[in-house]
Order: sequence, then C-alpha cells, then structure tokens
Amino acid sequence: RIDKNRLCPQIVGALSKDLPKFQRKFAELGAPVSFRLKEVGSRGNDEYEVVHERGVSQWGTVVDAAGVMTALTMNF
Repeated sequence: RIDKNRLCPQIVGALSKDLPKFQRKFAELGAPVSFRLKEVGSRGNDEYEVVHERGVSQWGTVVDAAGVMTALTMNF
C-alpha cells in the first residue's frame, strides 16, 4: 500500500502506475534481510543498500522538512 501522506504527488503517481511491476520485482528479490545507509549526500539525499533473500537493491531518497519524500530512486 502506498502512503500518500508521506510521498509527494509525483512519486505517488509514478508508484501507482508501476506498482504491479515493483511487486513482481520485490517478489523475485525476496524479503529484506538488512538495510544499510551508504551515504548522506550534499544535496540532502540519502543512499541506502537493501539486501534481500535473493538479491540487492539500491535506494536514493530525499525527504523534506515536513517528512514528505520528494525524490526516490530504485535500482535492482
């Protein structure tokens, strides 16, 4: 489920459109096993690595002062 209160409208739209594709990919990767903050960028972005049962994903996020995610990148 997408928490529309914690994401900007552009991210909600993109995730909603591609949700079935993301669900299939996460099913392939399996459950998350560990999360690691790799870097806090100079532009306020945080970079994470998530180890899953059958693979690894990379995430980039930017969260504004109100706690709303304004940017999101995912690499599988």
